[in-house]
Amino acid sequence: TAYADYSWEEIRSVLGESDSLLILKKPFDNVEVLQMAHALTRKWELNREIQGRLTQLAFYDHLTGLPNRALFIDRIGQILQTSSRYQHQSALLFIDLDNFKRINDTLGHNIGDDMLKVTAGRLIKCMRASDTIARPSTDAMASRLGGDEFTVVLPEISRAEDAAVVAQ
Repeated sequence: TAYADYSWEEIRSVLGESDSLLILKKPFDNVEVLQMAHALTRKWELNREIQGRLTQLAFYDHLTGLPNRALFIDRIGQILQTSSRYQHQSALLFIDLDNFKRINDTLGHNIGDDMLKVTAGRLIKCMRASDTIARPSTDAMASRLGGDEFTVVLPEISRAEDAAVVAQ
């Protein structure tokens, strides 16, 4: 019909007042429909952006952009299952930067942070896309208190010696 079946008062009494509702009341014109479509599209875009940002905060180190402990544990679990299922060998490398605390103490935390970023970038360039490079000790103060450890998971290697070659 050309007229609304319910009054605003009836709608509000049933649904309540909320900014999460968009109501298009009859009679309506094309402009109203377009405005609502735009509002819904923007709402969905914002939601997608928020979900992406939350994922970034939850699973990646804010300084280097590498996977953090939570994502590292998840990935290593997946790799262990796959290795077991297909009888592949995998390797885990643990990289610790010597004297990192001295760098932070003498040159400052900004230089230490820059060193961690450069190290992460170099590790990324050295590894395959299938390898996981992580900074699992990334809490709020990790770079200030050390946080100089990186791990690399090689999901599939032919021989144990291959891990030594990659480490070198």
